[in-house]
Amino acid sequence: MKIKNRLSLNFVWVVSLLLAIFSIIIYFISASYRKDEFSTRLYEKGLSTAILLLEEDDIDAQLLIKIEKNNPINLYKEEIIIYTSTWKVLYKSKDSLGYYPSISMLESLDQKESIAPLHPVRDVYIFKYKLDTEHYYVCASAVDLYGHSKLQTLKKSLFLVAGLSVVFFFFIGMWFSGRALKPLSLLASKIEDLDIQNMEGAKIELLNNSKDEISILIHAFNSALERVEKSIHSQKHFVANASHELRTPLTSIIGEIEVLLLKERNTEEYKQALQSVLEDMLKLNSVANNLLLLAKTNFEIESDKFKIQRIDELIWQVIGEIKKNRTDATIHFNLDETLEEEGDLSIHANPILLQTALANIIENGCKYSDNNTAVIFVEKAKNHVIVRVRDHGMGIDKEELEFIFQPFFRSKKAIKVKGHGIGLSLVEKIIKLHGGSISVVSIPGDYTEFSVFLPLS
Repeated sequence: MKIKNRLSLNFVWVVSLLLAIFSIIIYFISASYRKDEFSTRLYEKGLSTAILLLEEDDIDAQLLIKIEKNNPINLYKEEIIIYTSTWKVLYKSKDSLGYYPSISMLESLDQKESIAPLHPVRDVYIFKYKLDTEHYYVCASAVDLYGHSKLQTLKKSLFLVAGLSVVFFFFIGMWFSGRALKPLSLLASKIEDLDIQNMEGAKIELLNNSKDEISILIHAFNSALERVEKSIHSQKHFVANASHELRTPLTSIIGEIEVLLLKERNTEEYKQALQSVLEDMLKLNSVANNLLLLAKTNFEIESDKFKIQRIDELIWQVIGEIKKNRTDATIHFNLDETLEEEGDLSIHANPILLQTALANIIENGCKYSDNNTAVIFVEKAKNHVIVRVRDHGMGIDKEELEFIFQPFFRSKKAIKVKGHGIGLSLVEKIIKLHGGSISVVSIPGDYTEFSVFLPLS
């Protein structure tokens, strides 16, 4: 069942229950009021009869019967009977009455002033009447035709009003639930019509500025949509650039081989051609490895791959590897003298990934420095260890700083230096996997400094 219909039915059920409760309360209050009001009339009628019979010397029982017989204000099917203190009938308005009180009822009046016993047809009211030292028992009964008629009319009216109200509230509930859930229907429609290739116009506009659960859901959907859109855009950009980076060495290799096969060549020429092909293959292998590592960092690394590591030991290992491959590189490592305890340098890290990130930054420092020199500073700030890598060289233009961590982006000044534009994107992903962050400050023609912030273990 749809939420809209379920809400409407629940709403109608609650309204019906409330209407039923209120109707029952109104009916019983009206019935109680009718009984009290009619009992008062019976008391007044019985009292006036007792006064005429017992206090007026000129009126006896027979005369009183004649008087009451033609009394226009008599109640419907009115019957009055008066007993003496010895339970002897002193007066009755008719020879044969439809109701006689029991002796036990009359005896109970010794403790009570009056009683109103239940009867299926009649309303009955019995009370004690005192005259000087004597006391009498008066029982007045009648049928409240008009009162019961009003109650029946009230009952029918309550049923009719309650029934019409249920129907009315059902349609009101349907309208309100449909209006309240309209954003959800729009959301479902947007999701069904969502085109991954074209995300424009997929966002849902809020009908109002409320902060209810549906608005929160729509905000979350729009935020997720933005992330998906960015991811798809990044993926397209990545595929386009990766294709270009892979196609260039492959085209070069194919060209070299085709030229080589055009005619017979001597051994030296074959060696030169193979050397050129080998260089392109090494470049292709480097690009492929970087792409695989970049793709790997898009997924969470297993927690058991992270260990407690000293950042200075990792940096020394990286420096050793770089100097093996770049004999012209000069690297200065400066460790803050205030870092005395082991906990000041210990981090929770995946050593292979973090070494890859640090190697990229330090090697770039050597590569883009005018004198192939990079300077490393390690210091502590609160709960983080900071690794700063500075080089003095061409620097990065201000307008290019925001793009340097995008895959395959390369500064215009760096075109002449060999590279693929994958390294810094890879570095940023690895640092984020370690719960850290990276920033860069650069003054063109002076220096560039990368700062890596890593949480201490």
